[in-house]
Amino acid sequence: IEEKLAQGFRSFKFKVYEKNAVAIEKIIEQKRKKGGPEIKIRLDANSGFAPNTIVPVAAALTKFAIEFWEDPLPLADKWSWKYFRKESAFPIALDMPINSLDALRAALAENLADIFVLKPTVLGGLQNTKHAIDLVIKSGKRFVVTSTLESEIGIRAIGNFLAQNAPGVLAHGLSTLDLFKEKYWDIGAKFPLGYQRSLGEESWIAALDWENLP
Repeated sequence: IEEKLAQGFRSFKFKVYEKNAVAIEKIIEQKRKKGGPEIKIRLDANSGFAPNTIVPVAAALTKFAIEFWEDPLPLADKWSWKYFRKESAFPIALDMPINSLDALRAALAENLADIFVLKPTVLGGLQNTKHAIDLVIKSGKRFVVTSTLESEIGIRAIGNFLAQNAPGVLAHGLSTLDLFKEKYWDIGAKFPLGYQRSLGEESWIAALDWENLP
C-alpha cells in the first residue's frame, strides 16, 4: 500500500469477510492516518456475508468514510440486500451479478445499487461497456470500470477507452498488472490519454534482432 501511495494512488479496495473484518478495520485506520482524508476506501465482500453477520461489521466501519461497499450480501436474498442497502451508512455497489447488458438493465430497473461495477471482458467488449455506461448515466447512478485479470494489452485497451469516453467521477480499477510475473508496462495512478509505449516496451523493442526474426 505504501508503494501505491508513493505512486499517486488514492483509492484502495479491501476484500472484507467476517474472519478478517477486525484486521481490515485496523489497516484502514492506519492508512487513514498515514494518507490523510484524501484516501478513498472501498470494500468488497464478494457476497460473502450473511444478514446476521454483516450488521456488527458494518456498524464498526461507520466511523470511516467508506466510498462504497461492493457485493456485501448474496443478491439471491434480494429482501436482505434491499434492506441492508436502505439502512447502510455508505453507498452499495453491485458487481458480480452484472454479467450482461440485460442483467444491468434489470438491476437498474429494481434500483439495486448506488454504484455499478462494469467489467468490459465480462460484458462482452468495449462497445457493450459504452452501452452500459450510457444506461447507468441515464439512470442517474454512478459507475466504475474494472479489469478482470486482463494482460497488458487488455488493460491498455480499457484504459485508453476510459480516457477518451468515460473519465467519470470515481477512480476506475485497472491496477492489477502487479499480479503478473512478467510485465513491461507500469500503470500509473492516472491513465494517459492516447496510446503510449512504456520505457520497458521501448527497451524490449530496441533489443530485438529485427534481421533474424522468424
